[in-house]
Amino acid sequence: MPPKTLSPVTVGPARGDDGADEFWLDYAVKLAWSARRGGRHPFGAVVVAEDGTVLSTGENYSAPLHLSSGAPTLAKSQSQTPAVPHPLSSSLRDGTPLPPAPPLLDPAALPRDATRHAETEAVRLASARFGGDPTHPVLRSATMYVSAEPCAMCSGATYWSGIGRVVYGISEERLREITGAENVENETMTVGCRIVLQGGAKKVEVVGPKVVEGCEDVHDGFWT
Repeated sequence: MPPKTLSPVTVGPARGDDGADEFWLDYAVKLAWSARRGGRHPFGAVVVAEDGTVLSTGENYSAPLHLSSGAPTLAKSQSQTPAVPHPLSSSLRDGTPLPPAPPLLDPAALPRDATRHAETEAVRLASARFGGDPTHPVLRSATMYVSAEPCAMCSGATYWSGIGRVVYGISEERLREITGAENVENETMTVGCRIVLQGGAKKVEVVGPKVVEGCEDVHDGFWT
């Protein structure tokens, strides 16, 4: 299928609405395509409040630019499109104000490092908006949607942030099959996010794998 194009939204289906999980997973896949267009690993994440308000988004910034292949239908000259800042809502649907995003967390301005997975990018921003308070009710009732299952590091970050629910697309096991078990660009761990999150004192709901259109396609030809 052709690459998905990201048209940023600040609010969408609320938790429990018909098709809400599919809508937001599709959005995470679009963020993954955006990362791929930038020559980065094709992973995306979005943290959504219970009422459908976008709290944060994240694309992968953990590795040097991947130049061996662009998206199958993109010219190589297009494979390093710069990231565009994502607009975030200033309030919940009921009018409750939301703290602004800290300006120092502009992803394009920060250096790359190995911890900058899509999930940690989204978690860091969502947490910072609430002063790092993992007990904040908006975070506790929020869902993080991820194009692929969070690794152990990202699962831990999600837990400590206070985000109460995770919905992911393809599984870690399936990602390992796609990338290849010995691919040095993505030395996938076999520890599923449930194993990490079930070890915590508080419950984090996990839904997945829940594959939507494009979850696997965004990886086609990238890892070879």
